[in-house]
Amino acid sequence: MTSLPNPFSRQSLMLSLIVIGGLIVRIALAPYGSFEYDAAVMRNWAHILTTAPLGFYYDQAFTPDHLPGDLWILWYVANAFRAVGDGDIDGLEFLLALKLVPAIADGAIGILLYAIARSIRDARAGLAAAAMFMFNPASIFLTSTWGQWDSVSMALALLAIVFFLQHRYVLAGPVLTYAILIKPQFGILLVLLVAAYVLYELTARPRPSLWRTVQTIGLTLLASAVLALAALLPFGIGVPPLTTQWSLVERLEYSLDLWTGTTLRAFNAWILPIGVESAPPDSVVWGALTYQEWGVAGFATCLLLAGFGFWLASRASFATALMTLCLAAMLGSFLFTTRVHERYLFPALVLAILLGAISRPMLVAPFVLTGTFLVNLVWVYDLEEPDWNLLVLASDTIRLMAALNLLVLAWTLVPRPWQLILWSRLRDRLSGETKKGASRSRQRPARRATSSVQGTVQMVASDTRRPFRRHAERQRSIQRSLSRAQRGMRSTRWRRRRLVSRTISPPAADALSLALRAGTLLSAQGNGPGEPADLSNRG
Repeated sequence: MTSLPNPFSRQSLMLSLIVIGGLIVRIALAPYGSFEYDAAVMRNWAHILTTAPLGFYYDQAFTPDHLPGDLWILWYVANAFRAVGDGDIDGLEFLLALKLVPAIADGAIGILLYAIARSIRDARAGLAAAAMFMFNPASIFLTSTWGQWDSVSMALALLAIVFFLQHRYVLAGPVLTYAILIKPQFGILLVLLVAAYVLYELTARPRPSLWRTVQTIGLTLLASAVLALAALLPFGIGVPPLTTQWSLVERLEYSLDLWTGTTLRAFNAWILPIGVESAPPDSVVWGALTYQEWGVAGFATCLLLAGFGFWLASRASFATALMTLCLAAMLGSFLFTTRVHERYLFPALVLAILLGAISRPMLVAPFVLTGTFLVNLVWVYDLEEPDWNLLVLASDTIRLMAALNLLVLAWTLVPRPWQLILWSRLRDRLSGETKKGASRSRQRPARRATSSVQGTVQMVASDTRRPFRRHAERQRSIQRSLSRAQRGMRSTRWRRRRLVSRTISPPAADALSLALRAGTLLSAQGNGPGEPADLSNRG
């Protein structure tokens, strides 16, 4: 269950300090700098939203390439600013108000990262995820200096994931729908969550009733449709068979066709063959296909590999496998699809921070993506704001950044069981433990289990000393595999337990319990002499 800590606990205090500290840093840096083109567009939109009916927005706005999701938030901010301020949208105060929105969303992301990481692993991992994001230099630059609202849609997407992990699908659907109305790219997450839901329904034991499943799906679709229509219709946007001024498909096509370049200064895979010069249109034929078709093929391959890894790892930890799948999909869409700009890497960075906090093999991913994303942001910012002269990169350096992003994707696509094996071998090789272990084995022979029972007892003993926070499913399957006799002994009345406690010392009782558990595991698995118990296929 994804939850927040007790408000009076130590973890709650530390989380509050992390979030408040990150907000203070963002607010303190907000007056310095802004991306002038984006700021001018936002001011133009705010002026139209506050002076004309909402239905006239798409006729009067400059490059209205956004859906109404974030336009509603801008409408509230602009009207609130006019109500409490002097109403000067072109002043510095309104720019600070615009930057306050993503700063608050960043705080929400930090809290949601803590909640997800805490439910998957522990509170320490949650605090690490929150700290890595709240003090992430790329996120701070995007919010405080650039002033973009990418964190708003990402906060809603994370909230939808939290509801999904809590099996509150009726809430997850509308929240993710609104995130899609801000950033249509999050439709990828919608497809993945639907696939994960179908897999969960097919593999859940006991299976939910058919009527309950149909009821959940129906309520989720109804709530999502009502929210979408409530956001779209005031702007004159509808879906068939509604007769409105604009259709949702028309607005999506306008946004997609506004920029037709293969890459829009993003450090993705297209930088490698094209370079940093003006990117050609994605309709140019390269080999047998156009650039756009090659991008779709690469993204589809990425999804297939990520789905295979999810299928392998979902039984061990469904939540971790789902987060890995989402990271691979968002990072793959940034690297392979065309018409992508630099800020599309932000969702992948947030998910990489989450995975880095809960999985040691993925710890390198957030640091690499932070470096490449920050350099990409500063480079594009420097091109539009020549007075800053922050960063001048050579073509080879930019290609190196794109190659690093590809390496992170390649490592993410490695299935988690294989990741753990490769990570342990790499860690042993780097730390020199392999050589030390070999020298110790020459000096003193290692103790080996003389039978499968003894080896199983050692494995069970080591498992009982671990908290099993990562693999709750594994603990439940071990409990189900116990024999009927052992479960009966556990459920005996207090008199029998009292008699056993009087006649058997605690160490002997522990040894007896471990031996019984080992014997039942061996009998359940049907292993032969000298074969270790197989703990991967239980129950």
